[in-house]
Amino acid sequence: MHKEEPFYFRPDQIAAQKNLKAALLASPVLHPINYSSEAPVILTVDTLHITVDFHLCQYDPDNSKICYYAHFSSITLNDHEARFS
Repeated sequence: MHKEEPFYFRPDQIAAQKNLKAALLASPVLHPINYSSEAPVILTVDTLHITVDFHLCQYDPDNSKICYYAHFSSITLNDHEARFS
């Protein structure tokens, strides 16, 4: 990417994103939320002009510096939603 060049998101980039998403979903790094634990569960949301991205994680009950991710997802906004501010 360069300052004066337009950004393109083409089929190659979409395929790479789908491959990355599939690898993350199949990863042993993902942990289910332990609802019986007192460790905090965190929902993080990031809104862009065309998508809403979020992830769900839970801190390790013994080490608050470690966070286990349970879910990643995104929602593509339609034209009307994308124009709303």
